Amino acid sequence: MNCKACEKELKPEFARDDTKYQFDNALWLGFFGGYGMFVDDLESEATTLNGAAYDAVLCHDCAHDLCEANPWMKKLLRPTESHSHTAEYWAKHPNHEGWDSELEKLF
Repeated sequence: MNCKACEKELKPEFARDDTKYQFDNALWLGFFGGYGMFVDDLESEATTLNGAAYDAVLCHDCAHDLCEANPWMKKLLRPTESHSHTAEYWAKHPNHEGWDSELEKLF
């Protein structure tokens, strides 16, 4: 599977062939709706996240971009408290403060 925003290939978190959404450092979004709402999903045969009309999986960088572009989402998701980072991410963003920043210094 690829990131919905940048098309980067997503790496499964676990080495299984049936991984549908559990990707390393990815953000899985579900979009719900109903009659008269922004997304009218009455006729949807949803096979996505808990019956969402649409869903998307974003890579780590695009998830951060989304939070930076939408302060309300950053406040809601608190990305620095809820995920781990790769060595590649730390190399690109040495001043980023995540819950795992202290762990990275150990390796």
